[in-house]
Amino acid sequence: MKNFTFLITTFVFLLSGYSYAQTPIKSTFQGKYHMLSAEELSNKKFVTSFLETDPPIGKVRNIAEFEQNEAIIVTYMGWGFGIPIKLIAEIAEDVNVITIVKNGIEASEVIGIYLNNQVDTSHCDFLYAASNSYWCRDYSPWFIAVDDKVALVNFSYNRNRPDDNDIPINYAYAFNMDLYGMNLSHTGGNWMCDGMGVAASTDLVYDENPQLSGSQISEIVYNYLGVENYMVLPDPQAEYIKHIDCWAKFLDVDKILIAKLDVNDPRYQDYENMATYWASQTSAYGNKYQVFRVYSPNSQPYTNSLIVNKKVLVPIVTGYGNSYNNEALEIYRTAMPGYEVIGFIDNGYEKWEPTDALHCRTHEIPNQNMLYIYHKPLLGGTEEQSEYKISAEIIPYSKKPVSSAKLYYQINGAGYQETLMSYESGNMYSAMIANPVTKSGNKEISYYIEAQDESGQISFHPFIGQADPHVFNPGQTTDISFIENPSFDISSYPNPVKERLFVSFRSEAVRRIELIITDLNGKVYISRKISVHAGNYIEQFNLNGFSKGMYLLTVKYDGNKICTHKVIVK
Repeated sequence: MKNFTFLITTFVFLLSGYSYAQTPIKSTFQGKYHMLSAEELSNKKFVTSFLETDPPIGKVRNIAEFEQNEAIIVTYMGWGFGIPIKLIAEIAEDVNVITIVKNGIEASEVIGIYLNNQVDTSHCDFLYAASNSYWCRDYSPWFIAVDDKVALVNFSYNRNRPDDNDIPINYAYAFNMDLYGMNLSHTGGNWMCDGMGVAASTDLVYDENPQLSGSQISEIVYNYLGVENYMVLPDPQAEYIKHIDCWAKFLDVDKILIAKLDVNDPRYQDYENMATYWASQTSAYGNKYQVFRVYSPNSQPYTNSLIVNKKVLVPIVTGYGNSYNNEALEIYRTAMPGYEVIGFIDNGYEKWEPTDALHCRTHEIPNQNMLYIYHKPLLGGTEEQSEYKISAEIIPYSKKPVSSAKLYYQINGAGYQETLMSYESGNMYSAMIANPVTKSGNKEISYYIEAQDESGQISFHPFIGQADPHVFNPGQTTDISFIENPSFDISSYPNPVKERLFVSFRSEAVRRIELIITDLNGKVYISRKISVHAGNYIEQFNLNGFSKGMYLLTVKYDGNKICTHKVIVK
């Protein structure tokens, strides 16, 4: 990216006395809220430059927030940023800060603010574009890798804010990046992905795309984002915003953080249902998700955090409810060993809200030259073998050759050994770990991968490296849930259900499926036939108006095979 600091240094002397404390506290941004305003609700016609394009051709991968970042986007509204200046200074210690400003005059104002508040301006770039709000998480582009080149995905922003909606277009133009237009009404706060083909949103995406079925939405995100397993979930918040980042967050490929409420909160069980659901799901690594809970009895926005390489920036609160701040930070440290976890209070006049905090007002930009390591680790109990092969694809987005690939492993905590990984073909490297002989018979092997390319990029797998290695246990067995048909798996949630029932299924082949909901006497209430290709799907059923009681969900597939679930309507 170009650094624009030089272009505006001539303006800085005019601002030598300018400090953030002198920024007007009164917002000039009236009538707009994170939620839809009355004006926006009454104006159903969205004004936008959004243009649908063909989906990308090639290998597509949606990049996760916790991967290597090179910058963070923030927005300057002429009176402030919506986030504390100390947070911006912290970000600029590690990566660039790209500030959205209207013009050069605003850029010079921002540089003055940054200089007077110890922000490293050598790490400051600008995007010159009009904006309607500072919620850049919601309207900024999403990032994908297409054949290992970083590109942008635009979508129809679910707010009638044309300037915000055009930010992805302006970004692509300013930084000369490929842009794909995905014709789906969406928002960044209701999206999280793991970088390995799994993503999740609340059912807001269904509400805002009523012309599309669940399977059609899944197909769109597969075509444009490479997401094979799109989990669309009932929202437990009972709030207007229905953004998933208000209550959940991917911390790694197989780790998720979910808020926990007081047992007397009427939403308590809905949150517990979500935690139970995630604990039962299989991550892209092949293990069950590790579910971490952060106690938020007063709806503290602890999950609304930002991961910036090896730092986790967490919103914490002042006043009522602040006694849980330290506990929240410790949960992050437990879940993410090796990361520096830092809490930030709000700036005093743009408050952190339960549905609007630090994550909502920032957006990460992945390192376009990252050294990406694709690896499915050995985890948990494994069958006894004489040695174990550790294989990984090491892909330099910089297109520079890989100069080093190493495997580090230790046995029963005895200290790490280093071994070079051998080049096989393409981007594939591998190394062997010999199965140790121990007197006790108990074995635990921890390992991580380190790679470097000739551009100087260094990467680890897992992302933090030695501080949180992959661990497996040779010769120990792991309980495996019995699946009657491994090529087809199905689940339904929530259960009991009030209105919307979600049916999630995974198929490893193209097939026709019939879904039928009946009462216990066999009366058919809903019957739906769909065609699916290999992958993951979620269908929703509106059970509003159903009498309370037990029903049967029957799934017919492969001609004569039947799977039946009991569903309780409350």
